[in-house]
Amino acid sequence: MLAHATTTDHDRARLEEALSHGLNLPVSALRVSMQALEQELSRANPARPHLQGALEEVERLGRNVRDLMEYATPPRLQPMPCSLDEVVHCARVRIVEEQRGKIFFARSPEKERALCDGPILSRCLARLIENALEAKAQRVLVAARRDGAQTRITVVDDAPDDFDPSTSTRPFHSTKGNHLGLGLSIVERDMQLMHGSLSLSRTETGKTFAALVVPDGTVQEASA
Repeated sequence: MLAHATTTDHDRARLEEALSHGLNLPVSALRVSMQALEQELSRANPARPHLQGALEEVERLGRNVRDLMEYATPPRLQPMPCSLDEVVHCARVRIVEEQRGKIFFARSPEKERALCDGPILSRCLARLIENALEAKAQRVLVAARRDGAQTRITVVDDAPDDFDPSTSTRPFHSTKGNHLGLGLSIVERDMQLMHGSLSLSRTETGKTFAALVVPDGTVQEASA
């Protein structure tokens, strides 16, 4: 059993390294090169708008590569005490600055703390917020609170007409042409790793509710 686990960890590390060197690094280098070229072009240069469009597609390609890397290499849990404000704040800074004004938080009491993998929970929350913003939501409400021995974080936004909660977490399913469709699949997987859950629903008035529920873990899980 131990030999199998070690082999699995070793293979996972090799896969992550291969994806990083084979996909992520070249895409990152291309993005940096295009950003440098954009800065060198004058604003009056007719090629600048075309370059900006190409740069946006490179950014999307980079996000797809990172999603693929996360999907192929599940994280290891490291539960530790963290405040809900920390989780929410770290999720917010992952959102592009131009979109942060659309995010509204219902603050939890500052002393409310959870025992979970805060970075993973924060990344899951950031993915839900990004998903709402990419669906052209004008307002995204995030509410985080403690509920007994578990943490509940709810994201509420205006749902697009084609949103279907029953298929939205299916891997490689997306209504957007340039997306891999892995974001919500990664959130669902990571929540299951933390013995938690992701639930999605839509109201008749066109509101989407996404809820993350995570029970308190144990510090011992960090070494499991």
